[in-house]
Amino acid sequence: MKKNLYPLFLTLLFLSGCSLTETGLPDQPSVTLGVSTGTVSTKTWLDGNNEGDSLPVYWSDGDRINVNGHKSLPVIVPEGEAISHADFTVRGAQAPYSVVYPADICAADWEGNGPVTITIPKTQEYSSSSFGNGSAILYGYSENEHVQLKNLCGALLISLIGEDTDIVQASLISSGKPITGAFKLDPADGSLEVIEGGNVINLLSGTQTLSTAKPVPFYFAVPAGEYPDGFQILFTNSEGRPMTCNWLRMNKTAQPGVTVTAGMLTDFGTVEFMPEGREVISAEDWKTIVESIAQGQTAWEKQFLFDGTTIRLGADITLEEDLTIDSFKYILDAQGHSITRASAENPLFGTLSGTVKDLVLVGSFTGNTAPLAATLSGGKISGVINRMTYDSVLDNQDVRVGGLVQSIQTGVVSDCVNEGAITINAKGETGKFDSIIGGLAATVDGSVIIERCSNKAAITISINPVSLTTGYIHSSFGGLVGLAQSGTATFTDCSNDGMISLTTVENPSQNPVRQYSVGGILGVCAIFEASGDVTANPVDANPASVSFENCSNSGIIRNYGVCSSASNQSGGRVCSGGIAGTLFGSSTVAASLKNCTSVGEITPNTNFFGRNAFGGVIGGLVGYGGWLDIDSCTVNAKLGTDLRQSFAVAGIIGNVMTTFSVKNTKVYSNLAFVESATYTIGNYALGVTCNVARNMASYISLGGSVISGCSFGGSISLARVSKYTNADVPAPTLTTYTSETFSSALVSETYTGSDITLSDNEYWSGL
Repeated sequence: MKKNLYPLFLTLLFLSGCSLTETGLPDQPSVTLGVSTGTVSTKTWLDGNNEGDSLPVYWSDGDRINVNGHKSLPVIVPEGEAISHADFTVRGAQAPYSVVYPADICAADWEGNGPVTITIPKTQEYSSSSFGNGSAILYGYSENEHVQLKNLCGALLISLIGEDTDIVQASLISSGKPITGAFKLDPADGSLEVIEGGNVINLLSGTQTLSTAKPVPFYFAVPAGEYPDGFQILFTNSEGRPMTCNWLRMNKTAQPGVTVTAGMLTDFGTVEFMPEGREVISAEDWKTIVESIAQGQTAWEKQFLFDGTTIRLGADITLEEDLTIDSFKYILDAQGHSITRASAENPLFGTLSGTVKDLVLVGSFTGNTAPLAATLSGGKISGVINRMTYDSVLDNQDVRVGGLVQSIQTGVVSDCVNEGAITINAKGETGKFDSIIGGLAATVDGSVIIERCSNKAAITISINPVSLTTGYIHSSFGGLVGLAQSGTATFTDCSNDGMISLTTVENPSQNPVRQYSVGGILGVCAIFEASGDVTANPVDANPASVSFENCSNSGIIRNYGVCSSASNQSGGRVCSGGIAGTLFGSSTVAASLKNCTSVGEITPNTNFFGRNAFGGVIGGLVGYGGWLDIDSCTVNAKLGTDLRQSFAVAGIIGNVMTTFSVKNTKVYSNLAFVESATYTIGNYALGVTCNVARNMASYISLGGSVISGCSFGGSISLARVSKYTNADVPAPTLTTYTSETFSSALVSETYTGSDITLSDNEYWSGL
């Protein structure tokens, strides 16, 4: 618990000791100086009213002074004596005399002429009656052998009481002005100049046991001066639990700032030690928290929570056991530390409604959820880096895997990075098979904000449908999120740099719907019918409301999904996009892409001209979708290939089904695909979109769509086969277009049954 405390004042004169011996000195001139610390008699202010007593300053046994760069012999003080004047013998010093105490803080090259570089230690010894021996700094200057030393420092005092608590560490922290380190001191006038300062004094207090009957004092010697930002005093007990006191002003009515007066003691008063939470520094600490929460116990909160809400990770820890907190409502501040787990099958948290920040996840994961949490429900994840590699073989079960979270229902994910490679081999024999994977999360379903997040790892998926003859397959893979199901999801300043690769094994079945969608940021946002197909009428659908701003993909996408459906009318799709694989807005709220960039190469499936319905749908930004609002985006990527069949390949949207708007967007890409005379139907504008309907009889009008202020350039390699068949067919003859003679293939002003407004576009221009 932090407290704002206000100081009392008490005069102080500094400790040290008396007489000296002289043995084994080299043969050189010596001088004996009479050095006094003197006494000060003044008022002691207690809230500005009461008078007090003066305190003398004494020499300590073994004290030495430095005179013009020469160290004196140590003083010997008989036990029990208190002496404020001593005679010091120094070899090699001549008048005038510049004197500094303690002797060892002076730079070796000092010769007594002018200022000396001193080092004020960051560690001071503990004393129950004053500051520790050698902690305070004295200085003086004299033309003769009689020197009166003055105090460079003042003393700060805080006293603690508490119930049966051992204090093992005490630190004074200056909130602004340096109090330790290298300084330049002029012994003539006491002026002090910072060279390279520090802000912390650690007191070697040993173990001090507190009680409620007698306060335990803690003294710190601090250079005199004004400290506008005040001080903090940090105490830690033997359980590792701290308490921080803020010393902000001289008294309750004063302006902020603390004045430290040379030779004076400023009393912080007596406070009760009320510790905050102890940092988690071991696997045992973490296990205590996990088991206590599981058993409904609350005693751990008093031990580990800061401010009643926060668990702090104070060290990197390794968990040997696969431990999960089913419901976590607190704040985990990892402070940049890591949690390492090997072959974990369960996340750290089941439902996360609290906050996790500045955590690094290390190790490996093999389960069917996510390393951090199964569900984010109203919580926040910030600054988390996942380095846990994910490698699983998942047979006969749905797959929902996220690099951080399996499902985000509501919440915020910010400044997070996935660096852990995801590798999954999945097999499904049931009538319904979902395979959803994202570098951050498998699914989002609710009000979700994802900002400044990225995936930098490879995502590799292999799917074996085995012998499915009924039902359907949904496979949605995204660099950040696999599937947006409902609600509102915003992606801002997000990116994917990792390669995403999907392969499937073809089987004789021709009936199941196969939906394989891959996107650099998002796999799929769409509504599915009960049969498993994307709804036949997107105008009536109400998918999640999704927007992307300042998002980018530089990762390579290899979507080698295979649909064995006999015709394009069976609903099978293999779709890929630099930002989203499949993306539908609604008639009331369009899906939005603004200032997004796509430069990663996208390549379609590998079944060489084999039977494939709606396969090889590729868009520089979106593979397949509708109700899209695209503004100020850039595409500069290689899209498609002329060696594999492609239903639709285009610079912006592979295949669009409803009204769209594309404005102020630049496309400079190499487009290549093999069209079918039966299914592709020659209805395309390759710079923006290609093949605007599932077939000639069931297209949806694009009337009202806009393409405006765009630039298009690059090359088109277009080939044609008569009809996709079960068997491989010879490679088609290729035609490459790179000039204005085929500008109609780049952006066509005629779409079957549709009117699209085109204005202020440039064709075949560079970016």
